[in-house]
Amino acid sequence: MGSSGHEEGTLRVFWAWVEGATGNIALALEGLVEQVRSWATLGGLGASYIMDTLNTLLVGWMIFVALILIIGTFFYYKFINHFESSDFGRPQDTQPQGELQEKKQVKETRAASGKSGPAAPPVPPAKKPTIVPDRAEEPVSPPVATGADPDAVRWTNNVFTWLYNSVDGAPAIKKTWLHTINENTVKTALETGILVEVVEIYKTSPAPALYNMVVDCSPTDSMTITCDCDATIYLRLGTTRTQGDKTTESEYACAVRPLRGRLNIAAVAPELTAVVKFDGWPEVSLKLEGIRNNAVGLDEQQMLDVIDEVLTSALRNSVLDVSFQTNKTFPRFRRARQVPDPIIPVGYDSMVSALSSTTTGQSTGIPGLNGKRLLVKIVKATGVGCENLVSEAYAVVEMDEPPQKFTTSIMKDTSSPFWDEQFLFDLSGSTLELLFEVYDKKNGKFLGLGIVGIEELVATPSQRQIIPLQSRPYENDEVSGSLTVEFLFLDRADLPEHTLRSSATSQSITPKGDLITTTTTTYVKAPESPAR
Repeated sequence: MGSSGHEEGTLRVFWAWVEGATGNIALALEGLVEQVRSWATLGGLGASYIMDTLNTLLVGWMIFVALILIIGTFFYYKFINHFESSDFGRPQDTQPQGELQEKKQVKETRAASGKSGPAAPPVPPAKKPTIVPDRAEEPVSPPVATGADPDAVRWTNNVFTWLYNSVDGAPAIKKTWLHTINENTVKTALETGILVEVVEIYKTSPAPALYNMVVDCSPTDSMTITCDCDATIYLRLGTTRTQGDKTTESEYACAVRPLRGRLNIAAVAPELTAVVKFDGWPEVSLKLEGIRNNAVGLDEQQMLDVIDEVLTSALRNSVLDVSFQTNKTFPRFRRARQVPDPIIPVGYDSMVSALSSTTTGQSTGIPGLNGKRLLVKIVKATGVGCENLVSEAYAVVEMDEPPQKFTTSIMKDTSSPFWDEQFLFDLSGSTLELLFEVYDKKNGKFLGLGIVGIEELVATPSQRQIIPLQSRPYENDEVSGSLTVEFLFLDRADLPEHTLRSSATSQSITPKGDLITTTTTTYVKAPESPAR
């Protein structure tokens, strides 16, 4: 029988006993009245004596009833009422919601603290991280873009100046970036059992350094902006880890140093929207420091490994959709002149040598390159082959005009070959671009390509680029990794002494029937003269 049934039975027994006692008292009083009446009729006793006796008995019975009521009330409040108000005398579903919630919170607090007590100890405040600098670094200057369309270049420079200097620019980008990062980390929470959330970007984080920015504008004013990004970011992370019935929340400081790669920005100028992502596989390095409620030993190391993996993947795979349509201070795109007819590109394999001309008959090349040379050093490739073993990796570099082509040596059994080989190219006013390709010689597999425009190299005569590898046009190649290349412009007087030059010319026909002549030039050190 339930506790409620037990209560009702106890109450019925108690009140039945009180009723019986009261009924007996009433019968006794009625008998007493009849007895006194008979005595008065018979005249056996004096009337005054009888009334005194009756009064005494009535007072005694009243005292007795009062005692019964007092004792009954005492027992009721002492035992029965206490039984009704206890947890054992009331079903769980009839307890007030507030009491249930309060008791649940007390139990959870005691379970989390691992001991019984009135309340858990207060949560300690987060300590000051040592990997985050106390003050911001020197401000970074906005990048300077180059490109064939002056209006597009001017608008791009205005946009990045606004982003770097306006009070509305950086916060809008940071908010969108944090939202995108956290969307990526949430996807891994079910798999790892740990939710990683980027809470904030520390104010001491400097603006990213962007360089080698090139703008390519279509006839519809849709632009592709590419640039190298080198960023240092300081983050505050919150983690939630569930193990069985126990949930632990911790905080970490994270130094992302560096976040480096080739950025690709697809912007629609009339609509003031853009999609920002990294090309290829950006370089990411994280340093973590616990600042609140962190574990120790092996558990903490496992937590750090999970955070590193989750956050690195989120940073590399982030795709930002940004829109500035509602911002009244954002620069609007306007053209100052009529755009010339676009030059239709040909297939990259042909590396066409015929020059396109404008309506004035002037060459579209870069003036001032005649008589100069370009020294290209192919340093290394990183992470090629999509995590598959590359047996015999080699790279090819080719110039469009004058046609020149060089090939590196072969590096065996590595997906990150290191060549550190340099090649010297002759330049002309018609030189436009360099093509880099990486192959696996053993199976002829294509591993990726990258194209560098001469125009972006002219701005900095000596530079080092990390070129994300891409698939071939209209092909669905599986490509990963990057190519590290160094460039140096030289005058003819800068050519090292005792150097011999040999050239080899070959001809090939493209699928369209065009005849392509390729000249391969090799520079080698001349043998020293024998001592006399």
